[in-house]
Amino acid sequence: MKITNSIIVASLLTSTLAAAPISNEDGFGGFIAAGVTTMELKNNMIAGSVFNDEMTDKNINTITNSADSKNSTTPSVNYNFKYTFADIQTEIFLGTQLQDVLSFDRTNALGVRKNFDGLGIFSVAVLASSMPTQVWEDPYATDKGRDTTDMTSSGLSVKWEGILESNFDLELRARTYDIDDEKSGETGARAGEKAHGLTDNQLNDKLDREGDVTQTILSYRIEFNDSNSLKTSLRYSDYDLDGDAMEHKKTGIKLDYLYIGSKWNFAVSANVADDDYDNKNPLYNDEADATIYGGSLTAMYKDPFGWSKNLSLTATLATYEMDSDIDFYDASMTMANIGILYKF
Repeated sequence: MKITNSIIVASLLTSTLAAAPISNEDGFGGFIAAGVTTMELKNNMIAGSVFNDEMTDKNINTITNSADSKNSTTPSVNYNFKYTFADIQTEIFLGTQLQDVLSFDRTNALGVRKNFDGLGIFSVAVLASSMPTQVWEDPYATDKGRDTTDMTSSGLSVKWEGILESNFDLELRARTYDIDDEKSGETGARAGEKAHGLTDNQLNDKLDREGDVTQTILSYRIEFNDSNSLKTSLRYSDYDLDGDAMEHKKTGIKLDYLYIGSKWNFAVSANVADDDYDNKNPLYNDEADATIYGGSLTAMYKDPFGWSKNLSLTATLATYEMDSDIDFYDASMTMANIGILYKF
């Protein structure tokens, strides 16, 4: 299948369905894309992004209800740069990735890819937050304005593309999350009172959101012809977080369909996941098990108005939802993005 350019899914992700071959020519390549995203967001844990740190309500008066929806508009930037050493079939790359839509978890990946004849393409990359996610210091603080703080992550990714020259890919990721001021459950409804009447012993850092996350992704590509392909991905994530009530394991499946035409490209994604928590949350005496589902549609119009063969216009519509057994953790996002992509 002839895919030499990357398909951008607006502010949600940048990826290709096929294992992109390493170029036979030395030199730089890649793309940069910019646009504007408007969204309706409902989330009690996430405050927003560096562009807008109050995309959800600063003030809440209860921890028993799901969040109210709020609308916002922010800029979006995605990029992928690479340099190829053709004679040794190796490239160095730097690009953006979106690890989790609902938590605004964006990272930079800096790494190296190498093709081994008969085995496939191996890559290793260092992962680090491309920009901090804004979260609430104490999401459960009521009857007062909640304060924002930065959440960042760092880690490592190892990937094997085209395993033994097949259509299977395998990726392993390991990351550590840090929150500058983690105060979950520490703030009471009134000054000097512990959160919601719980004692230090009852809380005992059970709501701490920091810790380690490991993820395994196994994918299989079906290439119907030069224009149509489908990728199925099985995903398993283990959230080994410092707070007992925050530990959980997520299992999901994702489908990506790609159409490449002479003038138009289309990418359609759909996914569903089951989120299983290990322990009861002390604030609710229940586990925060959840079902997550969503999808997106992206259209790319190449060489608009004959401006440049390296230029494309992009548009994306997407919706994602998390339905938790604890209403407070319910989350959803509906977004639209328009942008421009330059490939070089």
